[in-house]
Amino acid sequence: HSFPTRRSSDLVRGNAYRNKKDYDRAIADYSEAIRLDPKLALAFNSRCWARALAGRDLTQALADCNESLRLSPDQGHVLDSRGLVHLKLGNFDRAVADYDAVWYHLHFPNVFLAHGRLVDLRAEYVSLYPMMWELWFGYGLALGGATTATLLHYATLPLTAMVVFALTR
Repeated sequence: HSFPTRRSSDLVRGNAYRNKKDYDRAIADYSEAIRLDPKLALAFNSRCWARALAGRDLTQALADCNESLRLSPDQGHVLDSRGLVHLKLGNFDRAVADYDAVWYHLHFPNVFLAHGRLVDLRAEYVSLYPMMWELWFGYGLALGGATTATLLHYATLPLTAMVVFALTR
């Protein structure tokens, strides 16, 4: 049996406070978990999320999300948190970029390319079930980077229209 550590207790209690909208206590517990383990990416993301939900200390929330991504770059849910922070800061382009990258476009294909195969990201339940668009975007990334991937993405609409037209003639 493994017994909960102090840092995991702080995280669980922080989540309970966050769910009750007691953001001050949640942030305090996440901060304590970080003090106990400064490499705990989940605690940085949790504190980022709590600050974003509270709508305060948004610059620090952004720093928390960035630190979480630095410690654990394969965690797509951190992009979701950072997207909310950007949204609340009024950085709409950055918010859209983070939300876009979360699932379908950049995050999973980049992780797959970095590993040279499909990878099971345990915190992202759909990582083993790549959808058609993720794979097409991944092909574009592999062939020429984000610009090629974006062009391939935009080309799919007219290509799909041509295929439908040809099939229905």
